[in-house]
Amino acid sequence: MLTGSYTDKGTYRKKNEDFVLCGSFGCHTFLILADGLGGMPYGEVASRMACEEAAGILEDGWTETADAEDRRSFLLRLFNTVNGKILRRCIDEPEYWGMCTTLTVAVLTDERLCVGHVGDSRAYLVRDDGVIRVTEDHNRAARLVAEGRITEEEALRHPGRNMLTMVVGENTYLDPYVREEDLNDGDCVLLVSDGVYSVSENEAFAGIRDHKDDPGAFCRDLVLAAVNGGSFDNCTAAAAVVGGKDIEK
Repeated sequence: MLTGSYTDKGTYRKKNEDFVLCGSFGCHTFLILADGLGGMPYGEVASRMACEEAAGILEDGWTETADAEDRRSFLLRLFNTVNGKILRRCIDEPEYWGMCTTLTVAVLTDERLCVGHVGDSRAYLVRDDGVIRVTEDHNRAARLVAEGRITEEEALRHPGRNMLTMVVGENTYLDPYVREEDLNDGDCVLLVSDGVYSVSENEAFAGIRDHKDDPGAFCRDLVLAAVNGGSFDNCTAAAAVVGGKDIEK
């Protein structure tokens, strides 16, 4: 399976608080993206820590022999373990107190996608017949959409989009959003931070269908288009192509 990622601090931020990892273990591939909360201390530390801790937990414990409920329970434990580790660091090193982050984890085989998610980064499944949004935002604007009070388009500009209702690093038990999708050869999975999707359309995400041989280059172009398109945030993307083979150099 072919993967790639790209991240840029953008034009308006002094530092990049996004972090992204792509990797594989056994017959599995993972994409992990975290967006440290701006306005809080050390968002860049929280996002990197969340991604690296999540990757380690996956590599040590994920197994394909588990059934759907076991996989869901594993992701639930993963998110709460990462949450606890961040909280513990804040206790041991008080200067980090208050740091928190979004976290989106995608685990893929050639047949299945499993996603665990907290915050307002997003995962998409791109197929020849369209783009499917896999995750739900954990913010006030998303709640208003669910209540029918605003539209999805209005949510992108609503002030509630910056009011997260669940993050990693909170002193609470997390109930991450978990979803599974069957995969077919040629399907593409895309993770993006809000700095990207806030200024991008599904048509831009669908462009990976024409770049399946180089998802890293696609992520770079997508991120830079968001930066040049006026994004006010850090911009990050990660992608995997089901059945994709490494390019011979």
